[in-house]
Amino acid sequence: SHDNKYPVGCANRLAFGYQMIYSPFIPLWYIGEEWNNPLKLSVEDSVLYFNQIDWQALLIPENRALYEDIKTMIRIRRQYPEIFAYYPDEFINTNICKVCATGGSLQAYARYMNNIAMLIIPNNNASGDGNITISIPFAACGMDTKKHFTITDAVSGALIAEGNAEKVEEIALFVPFMDQRVLKVKVN
Repeated sequence: SHDNKYPVGCANRLAFGYQMIYSPFIPLWYIGEEWNNPLKLSVEDSVLYFNQIDWQALLIPENRALYEDIKTMIRIRRQYPEIFAYYPDEFINTNICKVCATGGSLQAYARYMNNIAMLIIPNNNASGDGNITISIPFAACGMDTKKHFTITDAVSGALIAEGNAEKVEEIALFVPFMDQRVLKVKVN
C-alpha cells in the first residue's frame, strides 16, 4: 500500500544508501545490481558473479530510476570524501554517531568531519506514515552549539532549516517507505 517506485523483490534505495554507500565501510556490489539486473543463474552456477548482465534491464523505467538514484548517492559520497572515505586506524575512532529519531524503525546515524555532518535518516517502517522527527547530535559531531547552522537536503540542495542550535536541533521531515533522506548540517 506504500508508494514505492521499485517493484517488489527489486534492489532498493534504502539498502544501497543506508547499508552501503553512506555507511563507514567500502561499498561493494556486482555490476547490474544498481539497476536490478535479473538473476539468471542455474543451481550449478549460483555464485552471483557468474550471472549474465542484461543491459536491456536498464531500459525499464523503474530500473533506470533506481540507477539514477544510486548515481546521486555516489555523487554525494564523492562530494564529501573527508566524511565518507574516512577510515581511522582503530574503528572505534570512526566519524559516526547516533541520531535520535522517532517514527522510523532503523537507527538513523550521522557521519561528520570539519564542521559538516551528513545525517542518514532511513524509513523501513511499513506501519508508519513516513513522518520522522530527528534531533541533531551537535556535540557528538564535534560542533559548537553556539554557532549558526544551515541544514539542507543533500540530494536536492533545498534548505530545510537555519539558525542557532536551539532553533534547528529538532526537525520533522517526511521519509518515504524503503528510502532515506540525507541532510547536510553545516556550521556557518
